[in-house]
Amino acid sequence: MAQPTDPSADQVLGDGQEQPPADQAVLSHPPLSHRTGELNALTGELDAAYRAVAQRLLSNAAGRVETVAGRDRPVLTPLDRLPEPDSLLALRAELAARLPRIDLPDLLLEVAGWAGLTVEFTHVSEGASRAPDLHLSVCAVLVAEACNIGLEPLVHPSQAALTRGRLSWVEQNYLRADTLTAANNRLVDT
Repeated sequence: MAQPTDPSADQVLGDGQEQPPADQAVLSHPPLSHRTGELNALTGELDAAYRAVAQRLLSNAAGRVETVAGRDRPVLTPLDRLPEPDSLLALRAELAARLPRIDLPDLLLEVAGWAGLTVEFTHVSEGASRAPDLHLSVCAVLVAEACNIGLEPLVHPSQAALTRGRLSWVEQNYLRADTLTAANNRLVDT
């Protein structure tokens, strides 16, 4: 049987230095079949540790064993909550004061405006078809999909771009895997 070799032995760094050898403890070990004594010792240690933990679990007030669907499951009591330091509270308050108060749809419209991502949403059959205020309809449908709330909360019959029919039409004809991927790529590249 061939002895293990160091796979990094022939690697050279850019300045002519040799690559430091890989972990010699791993690479120089003989095959496992020659190490049964060591494996048996490790097996014994693991078994002893498992039995010690199992024995302490039964007497530990923070843990118990419950039977669920015919199987024993360990249940651990959650740790007590640590008090938050004053510095963390101050930092949280400072960050909250710096963040603008904005609704998610408004944020999406702003990002869509400077990233131009709504141009990636093309009609399924007519690539050049553009309805008036399409960006508003696309953003509304994106919010509905992302928040899993459906179209109803975003419907405003008095605004043509947000009628139920228009949003449904946009959802069916403009939101596809390819348009979502293209919009995402544009957003990432911006």
